[in-house]
Amino acid sequence: MLACLCTAGSAGAQCIDYSRYLRWVGGADTPDNARSVVVLGNYAYVADRFAGLQVVDIADPLEPRLAGSVDTPDRAYAVAVAGTHAFVADRSAGLQVIDVADPAHPWIAGSAALPGDAVGVAVAGAYAYVTNWTSSLQVIDIADPAHPQFLGSVDVPGNAHAVAVAGTYAYVVAAATGLHVIDIADPQVPRRVGGVATPGTANGVSVFGTRACVSAGSAGFHVIDISDPLSPQILGSLDTPGFANGVAASFVRAYVADEAAGIQVIDIANPASPQIVGCVETPGNAYRVSVAGSYAYVADSESGLQVIDITKPQDPRVGGVDTPDRAYELAVSGPLACVADRAGGLQVIDVGDPVNPQIAGHAVLPGDIVGVAVAGTHAYVANWTSSLQVVDIADPADPRLVGSVDVPGGAHAVAVAGGYAYVAAAATGLHVIDVADPLHPLIIGSVDTPGMASGVVVSGARAYVSDGLAGVHVIDISDPQNPLILGSADTPGSANGVAFAYTHVYVADENSGLEVIDITDPLHPQIVGGVTIPGNAYRVTVTGCYAYVAVADSGMCVIDITDPQGPQIVATIDTPDRACGVAVSGGYVLVADRYAGLQVLRAQCDSYTLGPPVLADVPDDQGGQLKVAWLRHPLDADAATGPVNEYEVQRLGDAWQTLVTVPANQAEYYETIVATPDILTPGQPLPFSQYRILARTPVPAEAFASMIAIGYSIDNLPPDAPALELFDSEIHRALMWQNSAVPDLFQTCLYRGTEPGFAPGEPLLCAAEQDWYQESHLALYYYKARSADIHGNLSAWSDELTGQFPTGAQAPRSRNCGSTPATPTRSIPSRRSGSTCRRPAPSPWVSTTSGASWSACWSRPSCPAAATAWSGTAAMPRDGGWRPAATSRGWTRPGCSRW
Repeated sequence: MLACLCTAGSAGAQCIDYSRYLRWVGGADTPDNARSVVVLGNYAYVADRFAGLQVVDIADPLEPRLAGSVDTPDRAYAVAVAGTHAFVADRSAGLQVIDVADPAHPWIAGSAALPGDAVGVAVAGAYAYVTNWTSSLQVIDIADPAHPQFLGSVDVPGNAHAVAVAGTYAYVVAAATGLHVIDIADPQVPRRVGGVATPGTANGVSVFGTRACVSAGSAGFHVIDISDPLSPQILGSLDTPGFANGVAASFVRAYVADEAAGIQVIDIANPASPQIVGCVETPGNAYRVSVAGSYAYVADSESGLQVIDITKPQDPRVGGVDTPDRAYELAVSGPLACVADRAGGLQVIDVGDPVNPQIAGHAVLPGDIVGVAVAGTHAYVANWTSSLQVVDIADPADPRLVGSVDVPGGAHAVAVAGGYAYVAAAATGLHVIDVADPLHPLIIGSVDTPGMASGVVVSGARAYVSDGLAGVHVIDISDPQNPLILGSADTPGSANGVAFAYTHVYVADENSGLEVIDITDPLHPQIVGGVTIPGNAYRVTVTGCYAYVAVADSGMCVIDITDPQGPQIVATIDTPDRACGVAVSGGYVLVADRYAGLQVLRAQCDSYTLGPPVLADVPDDQGGQLKVAWLRHPLDADAATGPVNEYEVQRLGDAWQTLVTVPANQAEYYETIVATPDILTPGQPLPFSQYRILARTPVPAEAFASMIAIGYSIDNLPPDAPALELFDSEIHRALMWQNSAVPDLFQTCLYRGTEPGFAPGEPLLCAAEQDWYQESHLALYYYKARSADIHGNLSAWSDELTGQFPTGAQAPRSRNCGSTPATPTRSIPSRRSGSTCRRPAPSPWVSTTSGASWSACWSRPSCPAAATAWSGTAAMPRDGGWRPAATSRGWTRPGCSRW
């Protein structure tokens, strides 16, 4: 038996690897409002306004963490670092010099009081250059960090904001007057030698070679030629979508902190025509940015420090089409995308050419359209004002409203399965609507939920509803007229959207990101993993080993869910507006992007990820074995050059344990059998374990883990039917049976009836060890038995036996042996243990079966050993010297007289 945690993902030439693209990768919140950042070695130093200086360990850029901090007297606005000291522009407290030799314990080593408000700082050699918000650049001697000394200053028209130093020049930007070039060859007598006015509010500057890049607020970004410092010239300008606050530049690219629009990556290879080539929104408002290696570090105001991977900044979007109003949700069917467009109704878009999607038709509908699902030739539309509407899309150019039904509480989301529509309706929970006749939809069942139902997905006999602050509910819909909440899981944020994949549901949980919930036990769903996403997660869809999340204020996020307990963000891709809905089809990701309509992006590739192994029960065994099969790894293609040389089949216990190793031989697929402790038992929870394939190479550190599959084995073999015998005397009746020899026998049950072929009711006896039963009721009864093993398999019925002597009948009597009484003590050796159980039994015993040779082994202790023979009508064992008597009456034994 098999359930996969994820399956093979997108294929085809159109997919891309988002891990190589511009993307947000991590962040560390800071106590106050991050205003500036600079990176040196494994640490980022953040000026955090009223919280002073924060030192962040970025040895692992994907998981930055606060290492140390020190408060400053006023508000830390900017920071520069040189050697073992950080220099902080601390508004009215001037320049603060902080010893950061021990990053975990920074401390203020010295300070310099300065006139005005210090808001910017740069360090070169033995000097710090501080901008004064009121009007000037001030030069500070920091040769002795404990005693910084004021050397000189120069007035700058406007409000001096930021400063950069290159060679013997300082470049200062002043809010209303642009870029100013200051000659600092003589630090005691700095002087302004040139400048250029820039449109907007100049507030950030970065110098690289003969160019200065200036961020200018609402006027965006400027590239300035400073090859002649005395006469700088604007080469090119570019408006940015936000408010450009800070900038970091290299020879061919500039990275602009664009406040609410995050980080904008600008190609300046042609400085006369700068172009935005990529962007990533950040959780807060990007204020300053510093670049080191493959990462940009963003002072993100209220969200602290954020880290962006800038390895490949190209925009992965391939196409898009605007819609009349606000695209809130979408559903895809073949080459058509149906978009819920609020007041714009239902928009039917042909995405057969993803680069050039076209609106094929639309249906104007009353109310606000916020949700949509497609089944066959109909779209089912959730109308926020009150109803579910059914639209015939058989002719995409002319979609038509054909039916509707009022839904109390405001329809928010809809899923369709098996002739029913399931509507999440905000304040009134889940409603089940019969849509077998699309022209006359009818509500047939409902269940209220404690929160605000905003999302629904259906699989089999269950619906999963995201319910705002009340988390997620698992709802039994096996009886559509009576849906029933089975279990719930609270989530940290507000559950907005939900997707299902095998044994997990994935929740777009607004402020907390993506939450992963294990629903193996539907009565007790459990959060097992999650990952924080910058922005508000609104909708989610899952395909392959990736979850795609529509994040309302930072675009689309791709998350690797190969390990559901440890999901990892692969990329965040900015979209023009606010991503509200997401779907994946044909190797493309389609995003409902509110005022920007439908956006089309490439899907994530699974280039070196093995699909999950296929698990199957081994037939005709007692359970405990699984057949495991998998496709070869892409690097197992050539024996001479392929680095994959063997595969390990692993099961997850406390850690991944290798069960078997299979050599790689370039086969198209592999299979083997492994032992498993997971055997299905009725009435018990499914005994899942997780399995994966590890494709190994000669280099131990280079191995490729497959996606995960989960499964269990089945005991296919029932026990044999018990062999039942019955013996009657005048006053007692005994029944005995021999059990099946299977190792997993659980018990045998004996039943009694009053007529032939009776239907068994309550058993007379169910026993695991006992294999006999005696009763004194000698009425005419019928008996049969059956066995069960520990995994619930039932044997066939035994032969049905009939009590031979009803009460009052006379049975033949036998002769005594010597002076032994007619009612001897008989011992019944247990066939199970070999021990002898003794109890008195009446004489004579009569077998109602003929020729039986395995029944109870009877002895008569009072019979002398020298007796010549034993005989009787009871069957006796063949072993131990017993043999059939000469007559047909029974058995004899040499040395004992006949009785």
